[in-house]
Amino acid sequence: MKQIKITEHESIVFTQLAIENIKQIQVYEFERYLQQFINRIQLQKVQTTGPLIHKLCGSTFTGQGDLLLDYILMVQSEHDTPGFETIASISLENCLRVEFCDHPRFFDLSHQKLSVYLYEHEYVSTGELYTLFYENSETCIHAVMYVPLEGASREIIQHS
Repeated sequence: MKQIKITEHESIVFTQLAIENIKQIQVYEFERYLQQFINRIQLQKVQTTGPLIHKLCGSTFTGQGDLLLDYILMVQSEHDTPGFETIASISLENCLRVEFCDHPRFFDLSHQKLSVYLYEHEYVSTGELYTLFYENSETCIHAVMYVPLEGASREIIQHS
């Protein structure tokens, strides 16, 4: 049986992050910004450790009703990364962890299950969402999401 796994009280630490802030973009623009970030990482031969990470930081609606999103794209690197903004570490404590591994057309189900889980357990997300992509191809997405909870989770960011 296929399953989207949700666990509670999870923690994770990211270190030596090369990041790129993306502010006020429309949903359809995300893939382009993501690909540009990946291209920069490859062109500058950044030696990465671990998966690509993106953090959904917030959202706003325009006067015309368009949804605009704020993201931070990140990779953990083995060495200094000139040309990129850096963060020494991010520590997340006491989060929900959602794991999905299946065809991309079903990826939205992980977000739906998360919403139902938050509702059923009367949890409130901070509105932030860290997604780690271990695989992202035309036939399979393997992603793990960390969801900080209001009043329960801790996020500690140490700048370089």
